[in-house]
Amino acid sequence: MKNNLIGTIIISTLIVLLFVCIVFIINDFPQFKTIGIGMKPTNRVGILTGLYVQLWGIVFLLSYFYEKSNFVFRGLIWICEHCGSPKSRKVAIFTGILSLTIGTIMLISGLLGFYV
Repeated sequence: MKNNLIGTIIISTLIVLLFVCIVFIINDFPQFKTIGIGMKPTNRVGILTGLYVQLWGIVFLLSYFYEKSNFVFRGLIWICEHCGSPKSRKVAIFTGILSLTIGTIMLISGLLGFYV
């Protein structure tokens, strides 16, 4: 029962963060309003989207190391083993590192006020 609770919390967090990103995108479009930190304006959409992509990267990395932990991790490993280009569990590591890198770039550009 505890394993299903952890998976449910992960899925709920991803859904809520995706919903918040969509609300901010709709709210900012087409003017791309910004909030300011000091003198530099920031991009709320870039920050939240970067965090969302980083969260997916963390989930993929955790799924490689804790495959038997809950249904979310087992599902991601199954996708990597059956739908990945080299069909192996190591696709989860590649996807996790790639998502963390892209999410960090999006987060930094959002904090600096750039629109990627």
